[in-house]
Amino acid sequence: MICLKRLYFVYIIIDIILLRKSLFLVLCKGYIPSVLNANIKVVSWLPQNDLLAHKDIKAFVSHVGQHSLYESAYHGVPVVAYPLFGDQPSNAKKAEYFGLGIAVDHQTVNAQQLLEAIESVVSEPRY
Repeated sequence: MICLKRLYFVYIIIDIILLRKSLFLVLCKGYIPSVLNANIKVVSWLPQNDLLAHKDIKAFVSHVGQHSLYESAYHGVPVVAYPLFGDQPSNAKKAEYFGLGIAVDHQTVNAQQLLEAIESVVSEPRY
């Protein structure tokens, strides 16, 4: 089931890219769609903490595992929480409660809603 959720997430991300061509994303390991725009860089691994420390990172779409949540908070990068299982749903609630970002429901969110959540955390100063 996790693979299906990840696959669905990849397709949502691809839909967002089609809606907003200026968006740059890094897709890590897993399924790689055959059609990718030039603004997508595919890598098998990257140092997440270093990525979050980069001055041009505006938002972080994450499953909000404990380390992801702490690292995004440490670097002041707002998070769009996309929790799947385990501690992730409670971490997503913490992110919202403490004003670190917005949570979306992976079972019901569509590309437009995810795009709106990303734009919200990027544009609203409270995040």
